[in-house]
Amino acid sequence: MMSKRKRHSAEQIVRELQEGDRLLNAGKPVGQVIQALEVSEATYHRWRNQYGGMKCEEAKRLKALEVKHTRLKKLLAEAELDKAMLKDLAQGCRPPSPAHSSCVGTPGLHRSRTTPLHPALCADDEGALLEDMKRLVKDNPRRGCRHITLLLHREGWCVNYKRVHRLWKQEGFRVPRKHCKKRAVGDSSNACDKRMATAKNDVWTWDFIHDRTADGSQLKCLGILDEYTRECLCLKVERSFKSDDVLEHLSELMAEHGVPRHIRSDNGSEFIAKEMQRWLKKMDIKTLYVEAGAPWQNGYIESFNSCLRDEFLEMDYFYTLAEREYLATSWKEHYNNE
Repeated sequence: MMSKRKRHSAEQIVRELQEGDRLLNAGKPVGQVIQALEVSEATYHRWRNQYGGMKCEEAKRLKALEVKHTRLKKLLAEAELDKAMLKDLAQGCRPPSPAHSSCVGTPGLHRSRTTPLHPALCADDEGALLEDMKRLVKDNPRRGCRHITLLLHREGWCVNYKRVHRLWKQEGFRVPRKHCKKRAVGDSSNACDKRMATAKNDVWTWDFIHDRTADGSQLKCLGILDEYTRECLCLKVERSFKSDDVLEHLSELMAEHGVPRHIRSDNGSEFIAKEMQRWLKKMDIKTLYVEAGAPWQNGYIESFNSCLRDEFLEMDYFYTLAEREYLATSWKEHYNNE
């Protein structure tokens, strides 16, 4: 069975190359770096030639320029086609109709003069069939198209599955998806009083805290703390955070402060995402998920969040994201040094 090909965005490629550079600087050979990135050697060298030395924002702009260039080429080709058609009309040529071009223009295919060009007419019993389908769907909301076809056969309809499926898609019927309850991850043995940090970069802890600007717009603050030194390593303010943004901030911190051995967090969706867990496993960083509904088990970041809200977030009104980001940087320096 062939595995599904994985596609990487420009930002993900830049992040993968940054990870590779860190592994090379740590003394790893190129073969182990390529194996850690889970790509072929040709792909790795192609990435370096195209994105080497770039940052995520630069790669994002380059990708946007490529998409814009492709769109302009398509528009130019359509404009040239329109120009050619107008030129033919000016010379007295009649452009072929779509029905004629689809048949005559195909090599080896010839349309008979007796072939009708009008669309196929719907059957006279389509309305009654649709009414019975609506009734059966209402009575069996958890059943799909094939089961509805079987029920129609039991009621005496001589209709095949393709016709029922066409009407099913036409009316927009669908079976509601079951929402599986997520299993809580985390353990009380990962609490900060039981698994304590023993040195710098032994345990980092992180969390999000929410706030709003004066006009009511949402803000989200990401705080990352070293539990041993109690230093605030990161305090970023954005409207929202994607997993790629969080990974980018983590990569920058690790390049500046080193790679931590553990990261302690709660069970937020940003922290238990599969992409996040895959990336942390690749960097050989162990996760310490605290028990669900027990914020005191992650006490250091909770204490930091309380201080942040009391001394910074609730001290004044902020009108723009840029103002909040600048003041957050100043407050972080004050917190760490004074």
